[in-house]
Parts: sequence; structure tokens; C-alpha cells
Amino acid sequence: MWAANDSATGGQCKLCRRSLETSSHLCFECPWPNTIWDLVGVRFRLPSLCHENWPSRRTLFEWFKGLSRCRATDRSEARTIALTTLWEIWLERNRRIFQGVELSPGQLVSRIQETVGLWNLAFGSSRMLRE
Repeated sequence: MWAANDSATGGQCKLCRRSLETSSHLCFECPWPNTIWDLVGVRFRLPSLCHENWPSRRTLFEWFKGLSRCRATDRSEARTIALTTLWEIWLERNRRIFQGVELSPGQLVSRIQETVGLWNLAFGSSRMLRE
């Protein structure tokens, strides 16, 4: 299991400032990313992305694989949005550590929506652009 480099973070999660930062904590337990997931699920009308709807998962791979169980029309979009959200959460963590800058949940969700919109322009999905 991955844990934060103590020299960069002191071992503490930079998102919630309450717990030891581990991959499991960042992906499934930390309240800050869970808020982001809930906002993203609402923004894109994909309830499967809201953290309270996640079945109990042991690994990030199992959780991502579980996105295959959403409606067929939403699968590809859910995966794109999920990967974008994970990436933006990771960038937020690094921004806080290395730049001392913090975005609000609303600001981060807006960045996620913008990035997903750019992907859609590049690859031609129109549903996510309307959100």
C-alpha cells in the first residue's frame, strides 16, 4: 500500500488534514474527495459516481471495474469522468503540497467539467458538454 512521503506531507493528508495519507484514504475514505465525487455525480447526473452509492471496494481497480455496472449509455462517460476526477484530486493534493494553493470543491469540480468538456470536443461526445 502506498503512503505519503513524510518529507513532503509529514504523513498527514493534505486534503482533510486529519488522517494518515494512504492510497486507500485518498480514494475511498477522505471526506474532501468524497465531497468532490458527490458534486461530480450531481453535476454530470451520474449517481454511480456519488461516493455513498459505491459498493464496498477493496481496491481502486475493483471500484473502477464496478463502473461497468452503470447503464450502458453512461459507461464510457462515467469512466472518463472518473479518471478525470481522480487526476484532478491528485493535482489538487500536489498543488497544496508544492504550491501552497488550495481550490474550493466548487472550483475543482469546475476544472473537472472543463477538462471533460475538452475531452468531449476532441472525441465527439455531446452529452457531457450539455451538463
